[in-house]
Amino acid sequence: MRKIINVLFLVSVFMLFQASHPETGNAYVASTCGNMVCEAGESINNCAEDCNFTIKPATVVWSGMKLSEAQLNFAATNFYIIQVGESLINSTIYSTLKGYNPDVLLLGYVNSKHIQPGTEREQESEANEFLFAHNAGNNRIQNYAFGNYLMDISNPEWTDMTIKWANEHPVEADGIMFDAAAPFLSRGKYTALPAGYNKCVYATDMKEHISAVKTGSQKLLIINGLREALDYCDSGRKCSDCNNYLEGVDGGIIEGFIFFPGHQYTSAAQSRRFVNYLIKAGNMGKIAYASTKSYMEDIDKRVFAVAAYLLGSSEYSAYNFVDIDNEFSAPLQYYPEYEINLGTPLEFPDRVEELLNSSRTLSIRNFENGMVIVNPFKRDATIQLASGFSKVIPHGGGPVGVDGNYDGYLEYQPVPAGTLLVPAKTAAILVYTE
Repeated sequence: MRKIINVLFLVSVFMLFQASHPETGNAYVASTCGNMVCEAGESINNCAEDCNFTIKPATVVWSGMKLSEAQLNFAATNFYIIQVGESLINSTIYSTLKGYNPDVLLLGYVNSKHIQPGTEREQESEANEFLFAHNAGNNRIQNYAFGNYLMDISNPEWTDMTIKWANEHPVEADGIMFDAAAPFLSRGKYTALPAGYNKCVYATDMKEHISAVKTGSQKLLIINGLREALDYCDSGRKCSDCNNYLEGVDGGIIEGFIFFPGHQYTSAAQSRRFVNYLIKAGNMGKIAYASTKSYMEDIDKRVFAVAAYLLGSSEYSAYNFVDIDNEFSAPLQYYPEYEINLGTPLEFPDRVEELLNSSRTLSIRNFENGMVIVNPFKRDATIQLASGFSKVIPHGGGPVGVDGNYDGYLEYQPVPAGTLLVPAKTAAILVYTE
């Protein structure tokens, strides 16, 4: 029986895990085994400490958080990806975080198609009315959520301005989180749609806009709109002109993973699609950053979400859980499930359906040090287990204090051999024990 080894989750998303994928030859830094970065030519066999991965946590920081030095140190050394808010572009936070951990992946912020009124960027854009999108009456268009102006992504000057803003980020910014980069506009979110709007044409224009920003900025580009891109463009069924939408980016964010904005479970069908987004992005060598918002006190929901994530995770994935009760009052949050160490996966499916058991009642993925069992359906299910398993149960977690501490821990509860009940819409994360 295998021993549980210490978690090492700071593993590079840029390098392919050689045990299951071909080498890319595109190393992030000079390859030195033992730097906690899984690079080209390294694998679990010849560089176990670098290439062992289970969960790579991500978080967001912005100016209103007013983090202490201890919190900044904690963030840099415990999170794999940190998305930095737009208002901090001229601050010292990038160099501070890199000082604590040179390997932390820092993403700056640029919006792909919106300008917030009253900001310096809006003032800079005012000199050229053609940068703004207009309706049939030649009036500017705004979104209802924030009042932001919709910009004309087909205008090369807007793309040039976006590239300039991306390049204004400090050298410590490894990449850009390119917000609102979905390939189409939703009518109900705007005061109007642009004159002559065509969904497929817009998707093609956005693809070209994204690719140009990626080329011009020469930074990693992570789009917020991954699931829309894979649904509408990369499915190959809805708009052939924007196929391979993700070829010009390094990855994307899946917001609302497993739970809708109302914080209720989506459905078995929708959860399957979410996991398949992770799998497809990983198989394409793209970063897939899944973000779940729910309530910290509901441990079953937390385990269910992270287990579903692990069904589709790869060396390219990152995960973020946000307790919505503390999202703004204590925004820097950390959870003990980030430290669950199952080692490397033993299965690399093309679709999550391949992980269903023979009765098609449970999704199961085996790892080097254990397994995850997910029941996304409306009926309870069971599985027969041999001896030697313990169930992982998170406790606590949430806000990180100004002293850089948090109160979470993992309990490992022995599971007897025999029948294990997995109730509807729950999951179990099991590790091998002696």
